[in-house]
Amino acid sequence: MKYCKYCKIKIDANNDFCPLCYNHVEELNNSYTQLYTFRRKNEVKDKNTLFITKLFLFLTICAVMICFLINYLVNFDVKWFLIVTCGILYVWVLVAHTIISKQSAFRKIVLQIISIITLLYVTEQISVTQDWLLPYVYPSISFTVITVMMMMLFIDTNRSIKVLGFTIIVCLLLIGSILIFIFNKHSFYLLNLINCILCTLTLIGLFIFASHTLKQEMSKRFHL
Repeated sequence: MKYCKYCKIKIDANNDFCPLCYNHVEELNNSYTQLYTFRRKNEVKDKNTLFITKLFLFLTICAVMICFLINYLVNFDVKWFLIVTCGILYVWVLVAHTIISKQSAFRKIVLQIISIITLLYVTEQISVTQDWLLPYVYPSISFTVITVMMMMLFIDTNRSIKVLGFTIIVCLLLIGSILIFIFNKHSFYLLNLINCILCTLTLIGLFIFASHTLKQEMSKRFHL
């Protein structure tokens, strides 16, 4: 028996993730009587982690301020310190949320996509040559994300808990390319057209081969 502290429910399954919120669940063991207070956290380890976090936060602020000062004194027409700032923030997201945290794969992938596109958007606005993010880079990111997700579905034994989240991500990527077609009329369309076809075929494949799993996950997630 396992317990989800977010949904406040007990789960009689072997999955490590809650079927409702996709967070990690805790193992319940009622075979013994607990005589002593169970310390859930290592206080010394928590203090060390907090100190390291504060240290890296201080170094991040110093690096951003130094880059801003150099950029301002040398040539402030090209604000390259913003690229450095976004790059450092992306490293924070990569380490703290994607590598260390125990969040679901859906949340990690979504935040990675948003972080990378934000970093590239700032880079595009600062660079001399523009209009390359939406027509070229965005569909390339979409190709990579879909390929990685399909590999994860084939490899992972607990693929059922990831199907719904991956389907939502593919839908969002497809909507992104459609919006580029509508609002960015002077752009290069070929890669986004390929992305639309790839996303559509991926959704069709998911609905054909995982329709039962999708229905189960939607009923659990949205209480249908």
